[in-house]
Amino acid sequence: MEIRFVTEQNAKQLQELFVQLGDEKGSLTQLKETIRRLEKNEDYGLFGAFEGEKLIGFVMGVCCQDVYGDCRKFLVIENVIVDENYHGKEVAKQLFETMEQWSKEQDCYYAILVSGMIRERAHHFYEKMGYTKEAGFRKYY
Repeated sequence: MEIRFVTEQNAKQLQELFVQLGDEKGSLTQLKETIRRLEKNEDYGLFGAFEGEKLIGFVMGVCCQDVYGDCRKFLVIENVIVDENYHGKEVAKQLFETMEQWSKEQDCYYAILVSGMIRERAHHFYEKMGYTKEAGFRKYY
């Protein structure tokens, strides 16, 4: 397994992975355009786990600039997904380790993530990786 940046060429496989999250397929054209745009932005890390050329896991990190205290950056983690056929094979662990190393290189000093309430297995994994449960809120527009 290799962890590397996801590119526009991986969009179709990423779209298929997102379906496993319970999401309906979004626009492939829009996904490709978004990946192409984010590839140019150093504050975004789009990391994929690959078995050969097959995308088996994904995580997105966004470095955000804080204005409080020392005005350092922090990391927001989103879109964590591992192909259900690869659960329990440390794919997510390697994705998170790579993401965390990248975020430290970007001078982020902490990471946050939001996870759906029913994703208890994922919550256990996050705690195992050193994340603590704290109150969080989300609002969709």
